[in-house]
Amino acid sequence: MEVFQLRKKPEIRFNIRDNEFELIDAYTPKNNGVYQFKKLKSASFNKSKVNWYVSIFSILVDLFTESMYTGAYKDRAHLVIELEDIKLEILLFDFNIEKTEEVVVLLNNRIN
Repeated sequence: MEVFQLRKKPEIRFNIRDNEFELIDAYTPKNNGVYQFKKLKSASFNKSKVNWYVSIFSILVDLFTESMYTGAYKDRAHLVIELEDIKLEILLFDFNIEKTEEVVVLLNNRIN
C-alpha cells in the first residue's frame, strides 16, 4: 500500500492499494470512502488562479461605491476525481503540491 498525505490539518490522505484507493478528507467528510480503480474515469488537479471576471467586476463596483478593496479574487485549488457514479471535488489549501501531482498521475495511470 502506498500512502500520500496531501495535508495534515485538516487531513487529506490517499491510501493506494492494488485495485482500489481510500480517500480520507477531514475537511469534506462526504468524500471519505474506498473507491475501485475499475470505476475511475479521470483525475485532475486545478491550481489556484485569479478569477479575472469577478476581479474586474468588483473593481468597477468598488469605484462606484468608493470602497477601498481592489484585490484580485482567486479560485481555490482543487482536485477533481470522476468515477462512474460520483464526482469528488477536494478543496486544497495548505497542501503538498508535489504529492498532489503524484496522486493525479498515479490515478490516471490506473484508469481501465
